[in-house]
Amino acid sequence: MKLLAGGGLALACGLSAFLPLLVLSVAGVGNKIKLYAPFDFLASWPAVGILAILVGFDIFADKMTTFQATNRNLSQITRPLAGGLACAAVVPSDLLFPAISFVIGMVLAGAMHLMKSNLRPAFSQSSPTARMFEPLISIGEDGLSAVLAVISLLVPVIGAPLGLLVLGGGWWWQTNLRRKQRQVVQN
Repeated sequence: MKLLAGGGLALACGLSAFLPLLVLSVAGVGNKIKLYAPFDFLASWPAVGILAILVGFDIFADKMTTFQATNRNLSQITRPLAGGLACAAVVPSDLLFPAISFVIGMVLAGAMHLMKSNLRPAFSQSSPTARMFEPLISIGEDGLSAVLAVISLLVPVIGAPLGLLVLGGGWWWQTNLRRKQRQVVQN
């Protein structure tokens, strides 16, 4: 169950780096989940405060076009690292060595981030009006990330498969949008 929770959290971090970490940190401070060393520092009020500020910056930067490119570049690093941190924090070292759970989290978050970073431009280019909905898409991604994080903590057996379903569905949708765009260009 702990590995499923870590995987679900990591997948959520691929959508929004700091929001799932904030959810995890608040759950740790409230003693709703045990966080494991050396990542148990997340279960502290300073961590909650720092993550809340980072969530605010991330949400702001993703909605403002002047900061989007910089935010996307930073996200290539922060999302996989956040996924590794989240996964390693909830998986006990007697179950899996922390470095291995960290790498698993990085891979899952990186895969989700890669899907997201390909899907959003594919959607934005799918029609002339689609670009107008980009801020709403960003809000939806944040909401999905938070919901996925909460579900992964409360019911890991649902959270991780749901995250994988989002990942697979996103890849499928992105592939279909790109295929349709190629067909329009060829005709």
